[in-house]
Amino acid sequence: MIKLQQKSPNFEFRYESLGLEHLAIALSESQRIIELDLSLNDIGSDNFSLLQRVFKSNVYMELLNLAECNINGEQTTNLCTNLRTNHNIKYLYLRNNNLGKDGSEAMSNLILDNNSMIELDLYNCRIDEQGGGLIANALKDNFCIEKFSIGENSILAKDIETI
Repeated sequence: MIKLQQKSPNFEFRYESLGLEHLAIALSESQRIIELDLSLNDIGSDNFSLLQRVFKSNVYMELLNLAECNINGEQTTNLCTNLRTNHNIKYLYLRNNNLGKDGSEAMSNLILDNNSMIELDLYNCRIDEQGGGLIANALKDNFCIEKFSIGENSILAKDIETI
């Protein structure tokens, strides 16, 4: 497991584009990452784009925690595209990010195409009514997800019932 956390009392990790690019290169050349926890790091969408090669090459990853990484819908779309080739991902945590409309649509497509994911956390991801409807419809056909968190989003009551 690889875990990088910024909010540690004895360890401070500051993201600079060059340092993050070197980290991304090292992690993408491994292809043996099973768990990757980058949560609680304010990576931001611009820097997060440097990490996309990691998600594309590590197709055996089972756990990916990106909670509170400050990523947007465009980067979520790229992430979902890269995760579509990963048939081992079981746990995906995106809590407190900004998926928005584009990220919600990409997430619904990932849910439709994925038969291995058993836990998905989309709590407080700025998902609107339309995105909530897309995700609810995708979940109608995905019976693998056992634990799903989607609270604190702007989702219609009928979609919450469907979920």
